[in-house]
Amino acid sequence: MKQRPISNPVKSFSFPAKNALPSITIHLYEDTKNVEHVTAYLEDGGVWYNAGIVSNEGLHLVDVKLGSWTGKEIQITGRVVGWTIKLLRYNEVKMKWEINDFEGHPTKEIDLDGDGIQELVSPEENAVPPMVTIHHWNVESKVFESAQLDPDASKMYNIDREKQLTYSYLFQEEGN
Repeated sequence: MKQRPISNPVKSFSFPAKNALPSITIHLYEDTKNVEHVTAYLEDGGVWYNAGIVSNEGLHLVDVKLGSWTGKEIQITGRVVGWTIKLLRYNEVKMKWEINDFEGHPTKEIDLDGDGIQELVSPEENAVPPMVTIHHWNVESKVFESAQLDPDASKMYNIDREKQLTYSYLFQEEGN
């Protein structure tokens, strides 16, 4: 949506131009019928973009900060049926804003491989079987790669592994 909301924001975060990131403002709005529902908008040079719902449990659970992957993204964390992290990333090649929406379980930033780049790690303890989702920023292709890792559930379900297909998940967003 490239349209300014009618009401006034309840909170705004301004980020000055830096590292080819234009000067922008993130505005947070509470729903007029249910203040627990918070929607974020990105304002860039008078153009407004709807980033979607960032909390359905109130403004106090929303955090907005500069992301650590390219220096050209804003990270919004909030609670929406579990936790969500929205990365609003400026793509210099396409000259447009893109969004990564990581939903689900609480996510931590951890440098798993010691390369100086934080991975988003989400332990999904209540899943059956429990699993971990890892989102890795690929510096070369400038996209996130995601993998879900889960333990062998065959013993838990008393399944004969020789007669079952096994699989893993590896996802990569569309590149530049």
